[in-house]
Amino acid sequence: MFLPVTGHHGDEGKETGRRSRALKIAGLALAGTLVLGAGAAGWAYWHLSDNITGVDIDNALGDDRPPKPVTTPAPSAPALPSEALNILVLGSDSRSGRENRRLGGGDSSGARSDTAMVVHLDAGRTSATVVSIPRDTLVTRP
Repeated sequence: MFLPVTGHHGDEGKETGRRSRALKIAGLALAGTLVLGAGAAGWAYWHLSDNITGVDIDNALGDDRPPKPVTTPAPSAPALPSEALNILVLGSDSRSGRENRRLGGGDSSGARSDTAMVVHLDAGRTSATVVSIPRDTLVTRP
């Protein structure tokens, strides 16, 4: 009985070795890409988080403020506020700094209003509604 010859027996080992080597290279390239991607994501998170600063508004406003109301504590557990409440939320942006000069910003000091939102808490505090007011919108104040 004759069997057909399909190739040399030594070629199969070389092909398997090449395939294994290619898979190792692809795996290392993928691992390197993942490490670089994770590093870039970590750097971006750190960079964005480092740009956020806060201001203690009580110290910024100073001492020239109305006195705080004095309330007598209730003997039972404190009740939740029952009235609706509107809160104005403002964010500020500065135009000073080296980065803004490169973008065409000036040397002006101080902060400008950048974000304005009105938060409405309904009576009983079961829901809240937020309305964002676009920057540079002119409105008549009551």
